[in-house]
Amino acid sequence: MNHTVSIPSSFFLNEAKHEYYDYQTRLVQELLQNSLDAGATVIGFVFGTNSYRCEDNGRGMSQDRMVSALLTMGGSVKEAGATGGFGAAKKLLLFAHKSFKIESNDTYVEGTGLSYKFVNGPFRKGTVVEAEYANASDFEAMERKALRLLAKCNFNGRAKIYVNGVLFTDYVSARHAKSVEGLGEIYANKMQVLGQNTVTVLHNGLFMFERYITDLNRKVILMVTGKSVDVFTQNRDGFRGEISRKFDALMAELAIDKKSVVKPKPRKFILQGTDSFISFISKKFTVSPGIQAAINSIRMTSGNFTPTQFAEAVAQKVESSPVSFAEKVTAQAMATYVRNNSASVQTDFHFDLADSSFRKVPAKFLPNAGKPKYTSLAQTWKVAVREVLKANGMDQNFVIGFTFSSEAVATYQKKDGVVCYLINPLSDEIDSGTKEEKTIKILTTAVHEVVHSTGCQNHDENFVREFHNLLVPTLTKGLTWRQIVKQAKTETV
Repeated sequence: MNHTVSIPSSFFLNEAKHEYYDYQTRLVQELLQNSLDAGATVIGFVFGTNSYRCEDNGRGMSQDRMVSALLTMGGSVKEAGATGGFGAAKKLLLFAHKSFKIESNDTYVEGTGLSYKFVNGPFRKGTVVEAEYANASDFEAMERKALRLLAKCNFNGRAKIYVNGVLFTDYVSARHAKSVEGLGEIYANKMQVLGQNTVTVLHNGLFMFERYITDLNRKVILMVTGKSVDVFTQNRDGFRGEISRKFDALMAELAIDKKSVVKPKPRKFILQGTDSFISFISKKFTVSPGIQAAINSIRMTSGNFTPTQFAEAVAQKVESSPVSFAEKVTAQAMATYVRNNSASVQTDFHFDLADSSFRKVPAKFLPNAGKPKYTSLAQTWKVAVREVLKANGMDQNFVIGFTFSSEAVATYQKKDGVVCYLINPLSDEIDSGTKEEKTIKILTTAVHEVVHSTGCQNHDENFVREFHNLLVPTLTKGLTWRQIVKQAKTETV
């Protein structure tokens, strides 16, 4: 006589407790996954003292699909792109409880443990899953668990979710920061109240897991792309294979430099120098195609040129070009004209609007045309950057400008081969103290950004070492703070 080994519901619950860090929350998560993967736009949870119920308006299941997907151990037939698909969650959803019921389209099931039967019932659109807890104490505070889970999700309005009759609306949100190849999209906000120290991982808007980073102090969300079964471990509390290595690298970078990973890309660059130069000389000379071509060529290497140097470089370029004698004479005359009127010519100046609310650059920040305070800052910044490069024997063309980042005191950027050093005119760090203190802060900030230009992107041990290597020559070989202030007054920006 053959016998069958009985498996009590407690066996599956104990398995769930070992598999999942928080099996109560995972229960809600699995129900959400199933409903969302079925295309539901309305999902309702009811958590009672002794049972739960989840109802949705999704596609539902046929009898064959229900058997292969839910009522077969290891079975799963999720759609492509679905968040679920492992087939292990049914142990927690159904078999770990005293009894369960499933209603989906024209299929009705009642079950206990691993035994079930089909019963008759009217057609209904969508699916209802409910279960009576074997031990109610194992599933206390399910409503609170559900609300805490939903607060870490963001479904972008694709579904309305009710918990015990109340529509949930307080989803997590943040501003898009950047894309990470092979992982997905990062969203990040600087926290107004410090203490948010986790990176939250979502897939199709549903919370998967989170990782702690000491003193992160910002809300960081990773929206993962790719198929769930290819990306996550079976219990979805971590990544698999190459994806795991990419995520570890991201976490390491964020732990070292908590700003770099979530810095938004430059929102807008405004280049004024070349246009201003052309406008200035056009009032007196005709800018022929040959001269324009020379200007465009020199522009790519003009970084640290003064207006006079720029005009002279253009004249030399025209002289060596196959253009008419008249164009060569005109170019030489332009150089002389600029030399005598250089103070009126705007050099290249970049603006990075970053994450500011500015739609365009306020007039007060325009160099040589705005407030003297900001013109002076730009002049001092240009001299400071040049002194750092000179003291360390670095031959580098560059342009300067302003960044309006909410976090950065200054930034190093490279745009179309042009090196840009941008200082933040709104930063309190450089706008406090005596004249000497301000100047020294600007100088050390310049050292900081030049270090970044050498390839040290993260603020790690290599950065600290290189910063010291550049700072010492700057302070010992370069201009004094008084000399910087004096020279800045005559600098063209």
